[in-house]
Amino acid sequence: MKLRRLLVVASCAPLQLAAQSRAAEAQAPARVPLSHEALWMMKRVGAPVVSPDGRLVVFSITEPSYDEKKESADLWIAPAEGSAKPRRLTAGKGTESGARWSPDGRRLAFSAKREDDEVSQIYVLDVTGGGEARRVTAAPLAARGPVWSPDGAWIAYQSAVYPGAADLEANRKLVAERKDARSKVRIYDTFPFRRWDRWLDDTRTHLFVVRADGESAASARDLLAGTALASEPGFGAATGEGSTDDLAPEFAPDGRSLVFVATTNRTAAAYSSVNTHLF
Repeated sequence: MKLRRLLVVASCAPLQLAAQSRAAEAQAPARVPLSHEALWMMKRVGAPVVSPDGRLVVFSITEPSYDEKKESADLWIAPAEGSAKPRRLTAGKGTESGARWSPDGRRLAFSAKREDDEVSQIYVLDVTGGGEARRVTAAPLAARGPVWSPDGAWIAYQSAVYPGAADLEANRKLVAERKDARSKVRIYDTFPFRRWDRWLDDTRTHLFVVRADGESAASARDLLAGTALASEPGFGAATGEGSTDDLAPEFAPDGRSLVFVATTNRTAAAYSSVNTHLF
């Protein structure tokens, strides 16, 4: 009798497992083949930026689009120990990038192109006090890569300038002239002239400093204008993430100077190694 009951139980076990498997398959979401659209439109999380006290983390979430103008990237914030869900800090139509914490951990500086901006500018957001982000630059060409001074009073950033432009106003006039020019023909007499899928122009990346309070956005100072270094034919920034020129500046501890990475022989890239140095 005991043997017969054991056989009955053993014969029923496969049927129960099969029924459970079918029930699990019915509840699981339908599987679909991986398509180019599904892969391309997947949201992408940017590199985390930890606050000075280590309690908070800011990062970007990019929502891609086949139309480059419709792509957006907003900043999010979350406790570093994961005690709460991330919350959105910004909700602009464009992209926001390069977030950096102020030394006191109360403010964020980042690059964004908002509704009234023709190009990206540097904005400062009061994380602890709330409110809208405040624009602190008025760059004729895109401003990017903000870096705080140790006392939090100044922000260094990078922006392109045209040859011969000694200040923002001179650069602004050249931008307008190029924009209104009837002919868009370019003449290249040096190297490099192209990077992957885009043509390069004759602009150079320079370093600027501006007050972090935004009171004097129009008076940002070009630290490299008129210098012997920037006037060298082979001067240029190193190629950073996303094929963007990056001088990678950092303030000295006393806040009175900056160290950055640059090259002086980029015109030799076609036949020689391009060497970068600290300045």
